[in-house]
Amino acid sequence: MKIDLLELLEEEDTYTGRQKELDLFFESLESKQWNEYKILSYYGVGGIGKTELRKEIMKKLENGSEAESTYIDFETNELQQVEKALVYLRTEIGKKYGVQFTLFDAAYIIYMEKTNNAVSINE
Repeated sequence: MKIDLLELLEEEDTYTGRQKELDLFFESLESKQWNEYKILSYYGVGGIGKTELRKEIMKKLENGSEAESTYIDFETNELQQVEKALVYLRTEIGKKYGVQFTLFDAAYIIYMEKTNNAVSINE
């Protein structure tokens, strides 16, 4: 009998190697203190599984969690600029959850006007 290993891997949940981190993350979400933690941030050298950990967390969050979530990849050159990273997060959360950020938008306009002479509040 032949077994197609690729097919077997696709059928099963094959995530391994960061179960402790996953458990800690979801325990903190379920605890009564979860609203104290607003951002999950992790870093490390290339190849240790950061992207796979993020994918697994996002997959589990999308399948039955009440938590709102999105992520930002700071490897993207454009998102390494704070202003663009904030707008990216605002846009993603707004699209995904229908949240409006009126105060953020107003503060961002004022910030851009003060830091960038080419932008006026009328724009």
